[in-house]
Amino acid sequence: MVERLRAGRSPFVADKNHLHHKMLKVGFDHYEAVLFIYLVQALYVTSALALRYESDALVLTVYVGVAAFVLGMLMVARNRGWQAHMG
Repeated sequence: MVERLRAGRSPFVADKNHLHHKMLKVGFDHYEAVLFIYLVQALYVTSALALRYESDALVLTVYVGVAAFVLGMLMVARNRGWQAHMG
């Protein structure tokens, strides 16, 4: 959504800038991209259960940290021209 807003487009119009599409551009196939997204989601669910009695600030920090790591790795891969070579 942020990319669409920066470009002056509506955040509610579909495009090819979703995480899945970015992973396909890096070289993952559909199955690998979906599996990775499921694993990240499982990490979020596990973290939510483990941190359910912790402060909201800690939960938010973990969420933002994981999101920043995933997006940062995709940006590095795109900027360096890295291509996944999955089996």
